[in-house]
Amino acid sequence: MIATLIFILGLYLFFTNRKDYSLFLLFYLITAGFWIEGRFTGFFGMSLQLNDFGLLYLFFIMLYKFFTNKLESLPSDLKIVNYFVFFLFVSMLVDYFMNSTPFGDILATSRHWLFVLFVYLLPYYSKEDIKKGLQITVYFTLIQITLFLTEPLTGIVLFSYDGTAEALSIVTDRYALAPPLIIFIFSWVYSTEYISKPKKNLFILLILMAMAITLIRSWIIAVVMIFILSIFISKKESTGKKLLMIIGLFLFVVSISFYEPIANRFEESIGDISSINKNSKEVEGNMSFRLLLAGERLNYILKEMHTTVFGIGFISEQHYRGHFIYGLWDDDGFVVQLNTADIAWALFYLRLGLLGTILYLLIYYKFLKYFWKYRSNSVAIGGFYYLLMNLFLSLSGIAVAQGSFIVIPALLYKLVKESKK
Repeated sequence: MIATLIFILGLYLFFTNRKDYSLFLLFYLITAGFWIEGRFTGFFGMSLQLNDFGLLYLFFIMLYKFFTNKLESLPSDLKIVNYFVFFLFVSMLVDYFMNSTPFGDILATSRHWLFVLFVYLLPYYSKEDIKKGLQITVYFTLIQITLFLTEPLTGIVLFSYDGTAEALSIVTDRYALAPPLIIFIFSWVYSTEYISKPKKNLFILLILMAMAITLIRSWIIAVVMIFILSIFISKKESTGKKLLMIIGLFLFVVSISFYEPIANRFEESIGDISSINKNSKEVEGNMSFRLLLAGERLNYILKEMHTTVFGIGFISEQHYRGHFIYGLWDDDGFVVQLNTADIAWALFYLRLGLLGTILYLLIYYKFLKYFWKYRSNSVAIGGFYYLLMNLFLSLSGIAVAQGSFIVIPALLYKLVKESKK
């Protein structure tokens, strides 16, 4: 019920020229209610995911613009999106007519990729709409992060992807479900000129503390990587000051390594990749498991031409009769064949094939290249950091393999483009 009201309110605000708040409500929908409400909601007796309402938001506005002859073409920088969207629809047709995949499977499994259509709505958001909409989202998430930091003190779980505390499987000293936009919030706060220095330092401290209690190693490595990169590319600091900053960062890393839970997590990583044994079903270490899982899926699609091009398509886990060895176990004791939250590349290979993966990566590259070109702009360098971090994190998560991922880079792209005028 709440999602339905937010969907209607979001459309109302969009068409009454309050697109900043409408944009915030769109983020509410595509992030499963910022993990406050849970990702499922009721709708006239049906159970839908919150991001389905986000798609309805996009479709409704696009149809309105189309029938009023106000749908604008994409800028030349983003023409590649047209090819990716065309590929998606061809892949769906191939899946239905050649692979005999049930239409329900195609709709359920492919629909999140349709969030790339958000790029077509960029002309209807002004610079101020995007700036204010992102600022509202940032401050809301910072409040979330503050509340998240109270979980170790109170023992009360406040956020859940599935709407239940039990679904988190939280272990001692580790709180793994941080607010969903924390990586974007870090890159925005760290680079933006829209926040004063004292506030920025406070916010970064809160974000780093939240990341630390998750004990997610890849996040910690990604943040350190961005700190080092930003020091090297900065033109404002002298060589001596850069050296002092690097020494300070090194001392910070050394100091947190004495925190036992973090030290234990990184000790688990030592020798992880070297433990890969392709001839064994036994896997030691998370990274070994992820690489073997993705490699197994890649080898499978390369066996035939149509799977090389399109992947296995959009068949559901329920109807797929596969034989993959690597994967998590389901409740019945079988290896999960298609769904994974461990590594994005497995989803790319299976669902998009090589052609779709290449097209999607070209979109990613276009944004990355654009942000680097205008890196003197604080929004652009923030976008560059965000994409770089997520590229690294694609080895340990699936955020980049979700169509809704494209929304933030698209908004940052429009903000940078408008700033140049």
